[in-house]
Amino acid sequence: MDILAGYGAHPVPKEMAFSDAEYRERLARVRRAMVEPGLDLLLLHHLPSVCYLTGYQTPVSDWYS
Repeated sequence: MDILAGYGAHPVPKEMAFSDAEYRERLARVRRAMVEPGLDLLLLHHLPSVCYLTGYQTPVSDWYS
């Protein structure tokens, strides 16, 4: 059996760390904060910041290897 095809047939359920409304509010706050200094781009690489904004959670360390 093709392993990748097996994953496609039985996808892993996804859980959000918070509600869709909370996600939209966090995103709106960040966008509002970017307007005043004239920022067009936000690059997040610090894992706690990524988790805060997106709800993405991982057991992986945030240290670069």
